[in-house]
Amino acid sequence: MNNNGDDIMNKFFSHRQPSGFSLIEVLIGIAIAGVGIIGVTQLQKLYMQSSSQATNRVVAMQLIREQLDNAKIQDQFVNLMSGSDAAPIVDRNRRYTRDWVVINRYYVNGQWQDGSNGLNPVPNTVDAKRVTVTISWTDNKGELQTLSQSELVSGVSLHDSTNATNANTAIAKPKIPYTPIASLESPPTTLFDKNIQQPGLQYSSKETSKPIPTISKKGNYHRINFEAVTFNHAKTTQTLEDFSTVNCSCSFAGIGDAPTPAMLTIEGDSLINDVLSGQLINKTIGTNDATKNSDFLCTKCCDGHHDTNIVARYTGAGSSNHPHFLDVNQAPVNSGNYLEACRFKRIDGFYRLVPDWLLVDVIVMTQDFFNNPDNSEKYVDYVKYVVKAYVLGQALDPLKKPSRDVSSMPVGDKQLIARGIYVDIASLATDDIKTIKSQINSNGKWLTLVPFYDINLTQFATWTSSKPSLASVSNQPIQTDLNASVGYYGTYSRGRLSSSQDGTTTITAQINTDNTGITGSASIIKQVANKTYLTNSINITVNSNPPAGPKGKYSVRVDVACLSQKGSAKNVSTLACKAQDTANVNVDAITSITSSVSCQYSAQSGKNTAFVSCNNIPQGWIGSIRLSKAGYTFSSSAFNFTSDRFNFGSGGGQHDFNIQATPTFNVSMQDF
Repeated sequence: MNNNGDDIMNKFFSHRQPSGFSLIEVLIGIAIAGVGIIGVTQLQKLYMQSSSQATNRVVAMQLIREQLDNAKIQDQFVNLMSGSDAAPIVDRNRRYTRDWVVINRYYVNGQWQDGSNGLNPVPNTVDAKRVTVTISWTDNKGELQTLSQSELVSGVSLHDSTNATNANTAIAKPKIPYTPIASLESPPTTLFDKNIQQPGLQYSSKETSKPIPTISKKGNYHRINFEAVTFNHAKTTQTLEDFSTVNCSCSFAGIGDAPTPAMLTIEGDSLINDVLSGQLINKTIGTNDATKNSDFLCTKCCDGHHDTNIVARYTGAGSSNHPHFLDVNQAPVNSGNYLEACRFKRIDGFYRLVPDWLLVDVIVMTQDFFNNPDNSEKYVDYVKYVVKAYVLGQALDPLKKPSRDVSSMPVGDKQLIARGIYVDIASLATDDIKTIKSQINSNGKWLTLVPFYDINLTQFATWTSSKPSLASVSNQPIQTDLNASVGYYGTYSRGRLSSSQDGTTTITAQINTDNTGITGSASIIKQVANKTYLTNSINITVNSNPPAGPKGKYSVRVDVACLSQKGSAKNVSTLACKAQDTANVNVDAITSITSSVSCQYSAQSGKNTAFVSCNNIPQGWIGSIRLSKAGYTFSSSAFNFTSDRFNFGSGGGQHDFNIQATPTFNVSMQDF
């Protein structure tokens, strides 16, 4: 066989010099790269669609909760009926329509029934109503999306002590078993004066829950809800005060009948609601701008929050209506539109207008300030001092505030807290105030006669740093908090200190003294010097090389809260997990060095939350603690938490055991 041709070709190619890629190789490379680029593009598209869908559903959930809350605060149960918004609600250039269906429920022969079908005769009284709110919108694909949620509303409010009557008659207060709020950030104030010796004195204690914001999607209008609980240790019962504060857009509507504020009065050694207060009188009234306010309470706020020459007033002293502003930088207005903010208290089952909040003092501290029991005691003593000084008309001594400056913290993040002290003697008649003053130095229980409140205002204060390049502090817009019980500072951030270098900075919180101090909205009172707001500051020194801490072993505790979503895609409810859902969580201590760190996990049991306990941690330990469970994700607002783990060491975003030996963190696990 003649192979000369093959030899020539072999010689030709064997002497050929390399000259790059052939055309075929280039085409193959382009094809492979094209497939990869298309894949990445598709993944990015899916990610953006998923992110947009998640945002849409969050907005829809907020709109649902807003309407369900409105349903629950209706004064007249009979007026709770099906309906819809007059116009779509626009958020981020997307239009949402909202409608709600109300179905009567009857309790007959020991069973509940929706509607009256088959009932003969139909009961005269509706025992409850099922409210189903549906939100509809068109997504980026042009497809119609809906989200629905139902809630039952009782014919008698849980706060009622009667069958929902409007009669101004004395009604026995309900006795409720004491359930402590149990938050280190809300230390209970004992209602006795330890400087007055009274052996065998039976006392009460008082605390407030964290204020929960709901933001209307029709405008930047807020409703803030919280409760104050007074526990009677002798009777082991509690008195619950339910407050709601709103800011609204209103218009003057001439003269009409509207209520004076509901007041308090002293009866024996207790404060009670004055059943003779809150009467209708002829005065200036306003109307709610429904195009901006979707909150039902704004109708009451605009209508009733006007003063006359009677003694009981909503705000300040005087003999005429208090001034109203459309813009606090301009002169007061007497016609057209104006801004308003109102304080409501639930009385005999219904929200009633009461005199405005009055902030007396504000105090700033770090979130872990109350971890030290001595600090808790000093703070409670200071609250009592503030209340007493205000009742007696005495100026506050700033030196009496507990020491709260931070002399050394590592570079990283730290949550700060702002608490406001309110004294509501505007809700008392002159004779009652005289009674308190006459007993203030002799009756160890005089504090039970004073309506005062110590409130966490962190999420509504305006925060500033004197050296933002050294350490900035967060001031994100207020948002509806759908998950406050798990991560109060996680929905939006205020008062979060982020340090980047060594040095000392002064952190200041500013809070309006009127109702807008609670709502966190723009002031409705003309600013005069600093009379319409209060401030407080602490100094924080950042030190990237802090002094060495004590020798020995350290420990870590992580409290675990669990949330679960139930229902169909169109009717989703977010609920606390059952105890068995919190079982079988894996906890790993991950480190590159040999150590004897051991972690134990305890699932939820009864009222005890699930938690992780890690011990035998050596000084200077660098590592992480990771939590995992199939079908669940873990999240935390802690500065040293990333992905699924808490990080430890001396760098940024790590917890340094030289600073705090036995830290406690919080984490949320959820199946959605």
